[in-house]
Amino acid sequence: MRKKDITDIYQVRSRGRADDSSQLETGFCHSSRYHDFFEGYTEARVETENGKARIVRVYTAPWIQRDMPEKEQLRLKALYWLLYLAGTALYFWRLVLPIVSNTRPYVAAPGLLSVIFLLLMLFALISYTWGKPFMTIYEYKSSAKRLRRLSLYGGSLMAATALMTLLATWIDAGSTATLVNALLLLFSASLVLGIFLKERTVPYRERENNNQAPEGGFELQ
Repeated sequence: MRKKDITDIYQVRSRGRADDSSQLETGFCHSSRYHDFFEGYTEARVETENGKARIVRVYTAPWIQRDMPEKEQLRLKALYWLLYLAGTALYFWRLVLPIVSNTRPYVAAPGLLSVIFLLLMLFALISYTWGKPFMTIYEYKSSAKRLRRLSLYGGSLMAATALMTLLATWIDAGSTATLVNALLLLFSASLVLGIFLKERTVPYRERENNNQAPEGGFELQ
């Protein structure tokens, strides 16, 4: 992975190789996670009355917001919850049925992986729903962008589980019930993927930020 340019007030690269002096003054190194979390913030080192230094951070990059009316945003969030709850409930129900196809390793593997992504997606959806109307760069990435990514990965794994169930139906000469199970798994995947497809069309725009940068500060990138 290529290192980012030096962009903070300690002349520390984003991967966190601080020199000894900055290490002593701050107590920690500036890692790539630090830069990701405070991206768009301007930070400055300010001397206090007792001679010690403290860090002042102010978000100065443009705010990010959904470019749609508030009522439409509420309907959008309600739609996402409906798709998520319906898709995951149907998926979990069909996945735990005591049928032969669900015991096959090539069915269980994508099934278990998809559960992990669906759980992570729940937290992203909560963040998306109760997030601020004006978001920092990190807040946008950790809600809207993360929800889009997780719904794609989770829905794709759900679809893979359905396809593997169809394969198991053919290999094991399964019953009509097994075939129905595969089709319902595929339908549940389409509900979750619907979140990804819809979120791709949601417009976002930058809004002017009137926060004043601290004197002598540097904007983290």
